[in-house]
Amino acid sequence: MSDHPIHRDGTDHHDDEGDARFHRGLQADVAAIVDRRRFLRWTAGVAGAVAVGGAAVRHLARATPAYADSSCTTIPSETAGPYPGDGSNGVNVLTRSGIVRSDIRSSFGTSTATVSGVPLTISLTLLDTSGSSCAPVVGAAVYLWHCDAQGRYSLYSSGVTNETWLRGVQVSDASGQVTFTTIFPGCYSGRWPHVHFEVYPDLASTSSASNKVAVSQLALPETTCDEVYATTGYSSSVSNLNGITLGSDNVFRDDLAAHQMATITGTVSGGLAATLLVGVSGGSTGGTGGTTSSSLTVTPTASPTTVGAPSAYVPLAAPTRLLDTRAAYQIGYSGSKPAAGATVTLPVLGRNGIPASGVSAVVLNVTGTEATAAGYVTVWPESTMPTASSLNLESAGQTRANLVTVPVGADGSVRLYTQTGTHLVADAFGWFAPAASSASGRLQFLTPGRVLDTRSGSQTGYSGSKPGAGSTVTLALAGRGGLPSSGTSAVVLNVTVTESTAAGYVTVWPDGTLPTTSNLNVSGAGETIANQVVVPLGADGSVRLFTNAGAHLVADVTGYYTGDATASGTSGLFVPVSPYRAVDTRTIAKLAAGGTLALMAAATGTAAAGRAGLATNVTVTEATAAGYVTVWPDGTRPIVSSLNATGAGQTVANHVLTSVASDGGVRLFAQSGAHLVVDVTGWYVA
Repeated sequence: MSDHPIHRDGTDHHDDEGDARFHRGLQADVAAIVDRRRFLRWTAGVAGAVAVGGAAVRHLARATPAYADSSCTTIPSETAGPYPGDGSNGVNVLTRSGIVRSDIRSSFGTSTATVSGVPLTISLTLLDTSGSSCAPVVGAAVYLWHCDAQGRYSLYSSGVTNETWLRGVQVSDASGQVTFTTIFPGCYSGRWPHVHFEVYPDLASTSSASNKVAVSQLALPETTCDEVYATTGYSSSVSNLNGITLGSDNVFRDDLAAHQMATITGTVSGGLAATLLVGVSGGSTGGTGGTTSSSLTVTPTASPTTVGAPSAYVPLAAPTRLLDTRAAYQIGYSGSKPAAGATVTLPVLGRNGIPASGVSAVVLNVTGTEATAAGYVTVWPESTMPTASSLNLESAGQTRANLVTVPVGADGSVRLYTQTGTHLVADAFGWFAPAASSASGRLQFLTPGRVLDTRSGSQTGYSGSKPGAGSTVTLALAGRGGLPSSGTSAVVLNVTVTESTAAGYVTVWPDGTLPTTSNLNVSGAGETIANQVVVPLGADGSVRLFTNAGAHLVADVTGYYTGDATASGTSGLFVPVSPYRAVDTRTIAKLAAGGTLALMAAATGTAAAGRAGLATNVTVTEATAAGYVTVWPDGTRPIVSSLNATGAGQTVANHVLTSVASDGGVRLFAQSGAHLVVDVTGWYVA
């Protein structure tokens, strides 16, 4: 991006977290207690202390970081222990619906109980040690489980035998990585703090424990354990840790424990992240289970935990900024850069034109910038974070935006979780008011159609050369692409930036003064990226698109919200729901180039049955090559795009509002082949 893609003053500000010290903010007396604990831990593991100059030389437990890629060492094989849940002990959760999930902090099935503790993100990267290249193992299934802050295992420990929390399965991506959102485990008597995991060739093979190709454990560093166990909820772990060392632990006492010690980043207050490279002998590098398909049909079984009242959309006159975590621009936030595993609570009611009450949901453009590492952002109202994502960041330093429709929590706020750490910016575009019937604010879907293309040879709604840095394109919309000539309160556009001249951003607004907000961000020359935009028309029936660094612009219209002059009715009212995952093809098969996914998300028997349309977040991941994805109800596929991948392996998301076909389904076409993930955030009344 240019110096500051989100804020247009051209000033460069960088919030450096430094060396992520683990003892930041601790009082001196706490530090002294920690030192004493380490001494006691040493004396529990050896015959006596050796005095040098009157001081005891403490034996520090090994805290070796994970091994480097170049070593390509197979992870040591360890016992699965007495609490696996893989069927080997007669208890099997791997065949249960709901086990495939990234966030493992709650139970799945009949119970939805959650556990509390210091937030922890665990990322394992699988490497194939059977060859010389140590290539990523793609498509393997990793089952991970561990104890809670009190040392209890779900399914086994007294009082929690009916729970399934802190257990989950993920499929390794194009980088060989799986990521779990969880809590830091406690320490129970006789064992060093650890996390269990098993690796299977693919998801289908998890049906039997005999199929696993690796069983091992991740160890947690002493310094981090000391700091975590000084917090509320881990009191029993302190004495248990005092009585154990890596050298006396029956799993980690051999020298191979160096290859099982996690590298920790982040802070206890903001959330921790643990990473480990896992060498696997005989792993597959060919894709998700090696399975691809040109045609998939999926009927989701998931449903939202909360469903709101039918509501009408009220656009703000101009976009407005509600959140900016960057040090020089902080709005709606105070503190340092959100770290890995951090959650930002953003008050929205009563701010910047949004009423203090009578609001069921808000439409936000959420941007992650100065990302600490590749990861995702989830936006949700309150309570347990759902297994859904709102925004994906692919690398450190990246800036990327996505539109989000999210219900408002009972406290008038929404939550933003960052998996790996990033600055967060949120601009509000409008809100939903509960309404039994309404004239304005009801979404009318259109057959998606192109209304703007600045590229030479395909120009639509524009004539001239490529928009240069600092230029504004005025796009006439009233009466075009199926839009009425008057009487709309807002239009829904999918705006794409392509052939960008340099890193920069694009802002879309009705008219008047250019607002201090953004809609799309590009991180370099030649990039293609799309984002959905919901924006009122200006007095002249047009909208404006500003590009600060220069780029070609493409816009497809997909619908509009009715205005006050429309007859009152219910069709097109929005029903906000807590986000839920409708499909993830990584658990099924990868779409081949030119493949189509029929997602029956509103078919009979589903949570959204009988609805006219869906608000979704669509993610393309593990793209086979550069290409686009088109979302439409049924019939002839329109010549438009919903999101774009610019290269192999990419992960990118976009907000998509779509009508559903008469069978309750929508179709997703992948031009170049990819996995697709669809999270639903709301429904539209038929």
